[in-house]
Amino acid sequence: MSKKKKITIFCQAPADVLHILNLYEINKGKAAISVIVINVKSLYDYFKSLNLKLQELEFIPYNLSFSIRKPFSFIKGKKQLKLLYNKLFKDKYDETIYFFGIWFDWVTFFFLKKLSQNNTLIYYRHYLSVPEVGRKHYNLKEKYILFQYYLLTGIQFQYTDEKETLRLLFPYKKYNIEVQQAIEPDKDALKGYLYKVKNVKEKSILIFETNLNNNPIIKNYEKTLYSIIELLKKNNYSIYIKGHPRLGHTKVIESLIDQFLPREIPAELIDVSSFDYIIGIQSTALAYFSKLSNNVYSLINLFDFYDNSRKHNYLNENSKFNIKFVDSISELC
Repeated sequence: MSKKKKITIFCQAPADVLHILNLYEINKGKAAISVIVINVKSLYDYFKSLNLKLQELEFIPYNLSFSIRKPFSFIKGKKQLKLLYNKLFKDKYDETIYFFGIWFDWVTFFFLKKLSQNNTLIYYRHYLSVPEVGRKHYNLKEKYILFQYYLLTGIQFQYTDEKETLRLLFPYKKYNIEVQQAIEPDKDALKGYLYKVKNVKEKSILIFETNLNNNPIIKNYEKTLYSIIELLKKNNYSIYIKGHPRLGHTKVIESLIDQFLPREIPAELIDVSSFDYIIGIQSTALAYFSKLSNNVYSLINLFDFYDNSRKHNYLNENSKFNIKFVDSISELC
């Protein structure tokens, strides 16, 4: 009797969920599947609510005792990482390991480096227009930070070759990792996972919104957002908000909103057929829905960024240029 195939999938961000469920549908019954959720507790809660037939479902928070500002904290941080690895991954052998991102997530990268010795690792690429090329030259501060990460993980990280953004880059090619381009999720197979919003009113707008209070990348964000929603309300639109799974929604707009959708539901798994318009700023969900609907709009041009390099250009390429960009508040109405 042949041994059952084993698959472990790392969920590193909300945009991964759709692809995880698609991989689950493809492989269920043929393989023992485990899902490891990194950092975003609401995504772990969401997977738990689905009652999938998983061998393991684990959550790993970013709560390790490591800080770049504390030079010797890597000692305790590395010990914690090793304990986690021994607890969750030490016995994994001859498994297929999927992951989706090669940026920032040094916790997952530590595990992947060790797992690559006895397993088949697949970088399942679904993000487009995000750099994968590392820089060659670094200043002293950057060298110090990368050295700290090396002491912590044993990985010689780079930063991407972007001029304005310090994006930690995992050198996956050093670890014999296979690259697969993500296949388009089977929408029919995933219909059973769709969240249906009840009692959607006429002239309805679904807005994907993120609380940016602790990450001020946009000038006067709350004031501008409030003005936009207030104007839409004056034009008799009903407003539905889907907050970010980890960061939630902005509090000051609460009095204007008709309904808040559960933030743990991944955006791509919301049934949007009842909404007249789908709106956001630079959520990756806009790119996904622009392939299904002609009424998807980005408000990014209505906001003033502190650093214009933070205005992500991936929306156009990921949406195949289907997203409409609003250039004035009056244009919305």
